[in-house]
Amino acid sequence: MASGHWLLAARADGPRLCGQWDEEGALWLRPGALFAVAVVTAEVVHAAVEQDSPEEASAGLAALFMDGPVYFDPTMFAGRGGYAFLVPASAGRGWAPRGVVVSGGRVEVLVPAPGVCERQGSRPWWLVAPEGPGLLCSPDMVGAVAGAGLARLAGVETDEDPEEVPSAADSDVAWSLLGSADPAAQTTSGEPFYLVLLSRTPESAQCARRLVSFAVRTWGLEEFEDSACLVVTELVSNAVNHARLESLLVRVALEGPGVVGVSVVDRSKKMPRAQETGPDGESGRGLVLVDSLSGGRWGADPLNWGKRVWALIGNAP
Repeated sequence: MASGHWLLAARADGPRLCGQWDEEGALWLRPGALFAVAVVTAEVVHAAVEQDSPEEASAGLAALFMDGPVYFDPTMFAGRGGYAFLVPASAGRGWAPRGVVVSGGRVEVLVPAPGVCERQGSRPWWLVAPEGPGLLCSPDMVGAVAGAGLARLAGVETDEDPEEVPSAADSDVAWSLLGSADPAAQTTSGEPFYLVLLSRTPESAQCARRLVSFAVRTWGLEEFEDSACLVVTELVSNAVNHARLESLLVRVALEGPGVVGVSVVDRSKKMPRAQETGPDGESGRGLVLVDSLSGGRWGADPLNWGKRVWALIGNAP
């Protein structure tokens, strides 16, 4: 109910239309003040997640876009269908990665009621339902999905040795978005990055290390490879030991000249704390190593459903 009222606040007469929304299952809303809507064609999203239908793609999108809602509208793009990702309103101003159409405050979009989570014929329905007011998708992740899908549709091949590319064979990887292989896969500030969704198991640390190694070699920063691999191992291990649910998200990005950023997202709200002793504390003594290798440039950002723990390795500012 709270998320429904928040969405309806996008219209001045929204609260009056609650009954109509529930009765018809969808309502035209104007994004802009509260959220923007980033739309990607079904063809591109399906190529990115290697699935052929919204029903099949929903589980993967729910795992990757843990921080925001996604719905599918079969009438978009002349009946070819499209995925609508609710992103921060600021993304509607100047953010336009290739393959993504962003609706700000000028065009109304048809938004399903929060409880509509199954196919409704020609009406839209939620694949990742809004869990609460203000929960939004990461624009970087939306750009990564679009970039990966476009690259696969175009048959883009990299010059990298396939033996060196992290693959699902390393662990129970749902899929890997190797963003830097495509120019569209950049952060909102224009830096390349890689993402991989992993199962929350000890074996995932090995796949995370391979992803970090692949990234730093791609960027010519081999001198920081050992440190970055040690840091991501600690972050993944902490998430495996102390988080909840079955998945975690590993990200490695080029944060600036000679600076590698690694982060791990999990669904535990308990924040990490570095400590010299006390093996039972979350993150515990491993974060002392992270602090040392990053020169103190690490931290944790709370999310509505969990947290993001990050560290920077490389040239100090």
